[in-house]
Amino acid sequence: MDFSKIGKPSTKKTSNDPLKIFERRPSLPDTPNDLWRGQSEALKKWHLERDKTDVLISLNTGSGKTLVGLLIAQSLVNEGVENVVYACSTIDLIRQTLKEAKKIGLSPTARAKGSFSDSNFESGKSFCVTTYNSVFNSLSPFRKKFFPGAIVFDDAHVAEKVLRDCFTMKVSKRDYPELFQDISSVIEDIAAEERRSARFSDIKSERYNDLYFCHPSEILRHSEQLKEKIKKHDLKNTSLFFSYIYLIEHIEKCMVIMSGDLIEISPPFIPIFSLPFFADNTVRRIYLSATLDHKADFVRAFGREPKLEIEPENDAGNGERLVLFSDDSMDATSVLSAVQILSKNQKTIISVSSYMRASIWSELANPPERDEFSKELDEFRSSQNKAGCFLLVSRVDGIDLPEDTCRAMVIDGLPTGFTLAERYQHEFLRMNNFLAAKLANRVTQLFGRINRGRNDYGVFIVVSSDAKAWLKNNRNVFLLPPLLKKQLLLGHHLFDNGLSFGIEPNVQETINKVIDRDHDWIEFYRDSIENLDEEDFEIHRFYEQENQITKAAIAGVRFQSAIWRNEVDEAADFLIDCMDEITIADGRLGGWHALWAGLGLELNGRPEDAAAWYRKAVQRLTNELPTPPLARLSKDTISSDSQASSFENKLIPMINLQTEEVFRKNIKKFERKLDELESGTAQEQEEAARVIGEEIGYESTRPDNEFNIGPDVLWLDHSSKCALAFELKTKKNQPANYTKKDIGQGHNHIEWVEEQYPGYTIYGLIFVGPNGNCEHSASPSKLMYQAELSTLKSIASELIALIQDARKERGTNRGTRISSVWRSGSWELKALQIRIGSNLMRDLLS
Repeated sequence: MDFSKIGKPSTKKTSNDPLKIFERRPSLPDTPNDLWRGQSEALKKWHLERDKTDVLISLNTGSGKTLVGLLIAQSLVNEGVENVVYACSTIDLIRQTLKEAKKIGLSPTARAKGSFSDSNFESGKSFCVTTYNSVFNSLSPFRKKFFPGAIVFDDAHVAEKVLRDCFTMKVSKRDYPELFQDISSVIEDIAAEERRSARFSDIKSERYNDLYFCHPSEILRHSEQLKEKIKKHDLKNTSLFFSYIYLIEHIEKCMVIMSGDLIEISPPFIPIFSLPFFADNTVRRIYLSATLDHKADFVRAFGREPKLEIEPENDAGNGERLVLFSDDSMDATSVLSAVQILSKNQKTIISVSSYMRASIWSELANPPERDEFSKELDEFRSSQNKAGCFLLVSRVDGIDLPEDTCRAMVIDGLPTGFTLAERYQHEFLRMNNFLAAKLANRVTQLFGRINRGRNDYGVFIVVSSDAKAWLKNNRNVFLLPPLLKKQLLLGHHLFDNGLSFGIEPNVQETINKVIDRDHDWIEFYRDSIENLDEEDFEIHRFYEQENQITKAAIAGVRFQSAIWRNEVDEAADFLIDCMDEITIADGRLGGWHALWAGLGLELNGRPEDAAAWYRKAVQRLTNELPTPPLARLSKDTISSDSQASSFENKLIPMINLQTEEVFRKNIKKFERKLDELESGTAQEQEEAARVIGEEIGYESTRPDNEFNIGPDVLWLDHSSKCALAFELKTKKNQPANYTKKDIGQGHNHIEWVEEQYPGYTIYGLIFVGPNGNCEHSASPSKLMYQAELSTLKSIASELIALIQDARKERGTNRGTRISSVWRSGSWELKALQIRIGSNLMRDLLS
């Protein structure tokens, strides 16, 4: 051997500075000449604090996050960190990431479908690019043998969905008919006990597109049956196996939801701290994300807020968009024809929200099979033919079609219900505030699929009624990033001025002007975007709620992780301790947390307390939510009358609380709410007024807070189908002047209640505020009243006195006392309207 021809070994360390790694890149085809300003700034800031365990780097879509992540991963390898992992959301993105790595001379190991592409990662010479599923599945090699010293999470803004899928068993009737039948037989038993057998039958027969949500208390009771039904099936070589491993010993801590063709079993919150990568605080976690205006989804996924946030100023990724809306008069056939004309001249992505919707587009395209998805997408991406369609079903992330690979996107369906749980929260529990930021993040990602850089441009056509309604609502639009807000507002303006998507020649001509870079269009677009104001005062309240919603997300993860580890003693406290604050921000989210706090207490062997929280959940959410048999959870708490009123069902369990300490604690909590009624912020006063109705036993909500429409507070008695509404004007000066605008809003509120609750008797809308006068031009309704805040507080004080007196009785006399008071009629809604609303607004006309 000629040793002169063999290079000598070297122990010289390579640099771990990511900027120097980039500078020393080889000259290869497509190698970038330089880093963009935002990329360079992000890498500098990270390198200065590289030892931090949780770092979020936010860059606009299309502004080079992948290159930043690759340089960080290589920097960690050079430092000597063991088992550095780069996680992508899809296999398609693994391929794109490897291409980016090759451009700068990096050769990471890839892992997809269960094997490593080479031995370099195993020998510590490179990092590994793989999928989230590969990292997080229950049998992942990264859990033990190759436990990572650092993980780079690309597209962290979509991680919540990917992580939730890891913890979700989706039992399809088509793919797993016998397992579906076995699980549904247990749900059928639950339905019979809940007296909802008819509804279950309708759902199972697929007669209606309905959902059956099993109460968590019932799942706890039937958990062993469910486990046995599932265990008898061999799931080892199926797509359910990894989630089965996670869930099978935790069924009693999960939610179970059924549609006509699918059963989903999953935890209500992701138990992220049960995974070693997140329980171990020595693992360095770097999160790469599109710019996030709302971080609650991030926190729901990862269970924490980042210790360091890096968000460099840059306009990379801010591409140009023309947004067109189809006219409401167009039927499905007309829309199809117009898209067909478009796709003959432009490669077009059609984004649909479900496979049912996909069938409408079968003349133009069909969704690829799962195993063929990446291959068919690559073919579409690389095709030189400037025509044709590609169909995306429920995908808003991991699809990059920049520049000439695609210039047109059709949006048919809002990306709302990716899981049955989300559908249930959206359609049945109407948790609009909770889902608003999540939906805004998804819409932002959807608009980023074909618009990937500062110099990119494209046409977006919105055709479905739900997407048009959401994107035309300014309150929703103002949740989106600044440039996208302006682009949608420009779309509104064009629609109002007669430009809507259709088969008309002028529409196709306008689209061609955008694609062909017509000078008139470019000038019009630039001037319009510069002149549009992206701020709006209406959305400020939403941002005020963001902090509480983020706290709720952290509490949920901590709760779920605790019960997952069977640490049930204090688990419910994670939810209960921040319940008041969360409920002030979002009553329905507070109701959702109350439901699972009840489960935590029941797991802890405290059925009476659990029953109280389950009832709170029903009151704060909807009577759509089933209530478990209270006799099983709280003996001797309800009167023997099977038709006990909601007043009795609420108060009797409270006065029968086992210990004096717990009873007094509940009274003190109610009294604190009354203090907030007098001296709290506007939101705290609204919440206090809602709580009074809830404590009386009525379903009590804050429609304006939850839906951005309707009165401040609404008390509902579903048994007698009646309603009483409140509008708080407590910040007015005294004497107050109730204006024409105030009264006009009141008319709108009454109309909203009538529309939402047809057949209900509305006893009134009470303006709660100082005494004064009403402008003569206001024309108040005969259903409008005025009451001072002290009047409402006195009702609550009277309720507290009643509860305290009834507590002094012995045994069943307590329930008898409450039942007797109810039969007097003084706590029915009509009587309360008379007691509170003493002044008819018409009598205050000046």
